Amino acid sequence: MQQDINLIPTSSRTTQEMSRKTSGIEAVLKILFVFLTISLLTIAVIYGILYSGLSEAKKEREKLTQELVALKKSEARLVVLRDRLTKVAFLRNKYDISGEYAILNDLLQNTTSPTQLVKFSMNPESVEAVITTESSLGMTKLLSHLVGSGLYSRVVMKSFEYSPSTAYRMELLLGK
Repeated sequence: MQQDINLIPTSSRTTQEMSRKTSGIEAVLKILFVFLTISLLTIAVIYGILYSGLSEAKKEREKLTQELVALKKSEARLVVLRDRLTKVAFLRNKYDISGEYAILNDLLQNTTSPTQLVKFSMNPESVEAVITTESSLGMTKLLSHLVGSGLYSRVVMKSFEYSPSTAYRMELLLGK
């Protein structure tokens, strides 16, 4: 006959109630461990998603900041351009230089080949021109045209010089 010999004292033996409590605690601990593991994995996944989203948002913010800087520069250029165009329009409306342009065009068309228009300045009442030429014939033709054209109310020769280095030099004042 076989007998079971148990050398553990009876006071140290676990009772059924105790083993039920420990198995219940083990089950609760296993559930808590699974819940904790799932929670940590969920937190890690959420952190990864938020981190990647945050890095994408930072890149987008930097891109938008660069675009904003570029737009500010473009806006500044457009403001300056608009201001300049406004001033040009104001000047074009205030000062009509079509008559002065006609005078300049007339002078340029009636100068002969060795004749040069050195200086030209305009104001509302008159036009000043400095003309140089190598031959007196060019000056004669120009003066006869200016006097005979009828475009000018007066033709005043302010100075007339001759120098071997610069040839003939004449300063004219043409009244409108």
